[in-house]
Amino acid sequence: MVNNLPPDYAKTVVYPAYRELLSAASKGKRWTWCEVCPDAIIGFTPNGSQFSLALHWAQYLSLYAYNHCVGPLATEAATSPVEVPFPGNAAGANSLFSPVSSATIARFMIYASLHPETWGGGRLFNVADNETPCKYGEIWPQLAKWFGLVGVGPVAEKASAPDNSMGAGELPESTSLLPPREYVTKYRSIFNQNGRENAATKGVGAGHRQLDSVGYWLTFDRQLSITKLRGTGFEEDKDPVQGWLSAF
Repeated sequence: MVNNLPPDYAKTVVYPAYRELLSAASKGKRWTWCEVCPDAIIGFTPNGSQFSLALHWAQYLSLYAYNHCVGPLATEAATSPVEVPFPGNAAGANSLFSPVSSATIARFMIYASLHPETWGGGRLFNVADNETPCKYGEIWPQLAKWFGLVGVGPVAEKASAPDNSMGAGELPESTSLLPPREYVTKYRSIFNQNGRENAATKGVGAGHRQLDSVGYWLTFDRQLSITKLRGTGFEEDKDPVQGWLSAF
C-alpha cells in the first residue's frame, strides 16, 4: 500500500526504507525477516504507553462508574442503569477496523520466528484477532458493561463539523460530552475518595489528545484482510472484545 501513496506523502513514511535495509542486510545470510502489519493493537504495557486506548478508556469508564455510584465500592447504589455515550461521532462509531490483542501479535511473532521457511523472505502479513472487521459502536457497549455501565451511541450534536473533516488530535469546537481526558481532569478527586490514588495519577499522559480524538477522526473503513495469515494455519478467529477485557 505504501508504494501507491502520492510522492509527497510517501517520503514521510519510513517503512520502505526499512524494507530496503533489511533486504540488503539479510541477502546471503542465514537469517531472514518478515513484516507484521496490525491495525489497532489492544493491550497492556507494564511500563506504560502514551498511546494505549485500552488504558485511556479504562481510566475514563472506571471514573464514570465511580462518579455515578456504580460498582462494588459505591457508597450508594445508582437508582437506574447509567448510560455512557461513545466518545465520538456516528461515523467514528460505525467505521470498520481490525483490532488485534497484544497477546495475539506476540504469539504471532514467536510463531514467525520459529518458522522462517513459512514467514521469512521479507513477506508481509496483516494480523488481527478476527477475519470479520468490527466497529467501535459494537464494541463500546461491551466495554462499558465490564464497568457496570450501559454503553450507548454517540451524542447527536445540533451543529458540528462534518463527520470526516477532523484529523488526529482534533476535537469538535463544542460538544455536550466531555472528552475522556477532560472528564478525568474534572473528576479525578473521586478516585482519591474511593481509595484509588494510582488511578488518579496514572494515565496516557501526552497521548491523551490523539486518543480523545479517535472517535472523531477515524471515520473511514480501514479493515485488514487476514486471508494470507489464515492460510499459514496460525490460530483461529477470536472475539476481539476479549483483548480489551484482558487489558482491563
